[in-house]
Amino acid sequence: MRFSTLLITAAVVVSANAASIEKRGISRPVQQCFNRLYDATSQLSIVQNAVDDFTKDSGYFAALGIQRKEKVLEGILRETNNFCCRKVTDNITSEEIDAGTDIITPLITSATKVLKSLELKKDDFDAIPLTTFLVVADIKNMDSLTGTLLDCVSHKAPKDHYATFRDLSHTLGDAFSSVRYKYGIQN
Repeated sequence: MRFSTLLITAAVVVSANAASIEKRGISRPVQQCFNRLYDATSQLSIVQNAVDDFTKDSGYFAALGIQRKEKVLEGILRETNNFCCRKVTDNITSEEIDAGTDIITPLITSATKVLKSLELKKDDFDAIPLTTFLVVADIKNMDSLTGTLLDCVSHKAPKDHYATFRDLSHTLGDAFSSVRYKYGIQN
């Protein structure tokens, strides 16, 4: 029941935020991109909770549950890349990028928290055969998808916003570097 209430509340907040952005004069393709960014941030919260709740005593099926949540996130990020990188064909205006920064910043914050949780839970994942293998594959996929997304949005943004995206990219890159080191992931 509590989880359902949380999801309903999140949906209302996302809808309200999306509606307020539409009033700012955001183009339809950019609005669709922003909606997918909201979806990714929401799914990151779900993954975060699952990772935080995981212990080595949770077992293999709990690890598979986390992986299913990460696969949902991966699908959302693929769709987000499609909307943000392929369907947004024009450069993004300053007004749109200002609104987008308010969406992308929490996304990056949520992603770095999930990556930190994965670092902290490495020993728990290592205790269950094959689990670390699944986590490593997901880390690689998320690194690639989020990197592509930030690169494409930053290239469509006005030049005066470059520093913001550079900083966000560095924050996320540092978090991925740290978790890659912890798991011994080579490029």
